[in-house]
Amino acid sequence: MTPAPSIRHQRIARRLINAIEACLLDLDLDLDVEGPVNYRLNSDTVFAPDVAVFQRGTDSDLYVEPHEIEILAEVTSTNSNRDRLTKMNRYARTKCEWYWIIDQNTLFIDVYQLDGDLYRQVAAPRYRRHPARPHTARHAQPRNRQHTPNLEASQKPPSLTLWR
Repeated sequence: MTPAPSIRHQRIARRLINAIEACLLDLDLDLDVEGPVNYRLNSDTVFAPDVAVFQRGTDSDLYVEPHEIEILAEVTSTNSNRDRLTKMNRYARTKCEWYWIIDQNTLFIDVYQLDGDLYRQVAAPRYRRHPARPHTARHAQPRNRQHTPNLEASQKPPSLTLWR
């Protein structure tokens, strides 16, 4: 049995799900968001992305099929190469248009859009805080509660507006 992700990992995914759900309700879109879900890549391969945005009224209550998916998101864990290579390539083969990778250390979201058979990064933070940098009281600054990348309006995915 595979152990559950860390509490921090689950908390990040839950907060992203809550933010996306609020946007879906505000925009009155006919989409749902859950995580993790059973995402059937083919007849014998199932992945469980941390967050999935999919069409309301899916064909099955057990699986979400590729034609129903709008966005897949993964929160990085100890093996972020699996999220950035293995899962990214597998999800691209199913033609999921949007793939997000949330860095568990920085809380930045890298946004990828399907371009042919591969994902192309369309939004990312302009800088990254070094995750190993110590935070002491004398260096502490007011906390930016949004933790969002500095994006141009044209870089935002058209499906959802999470960066306000």
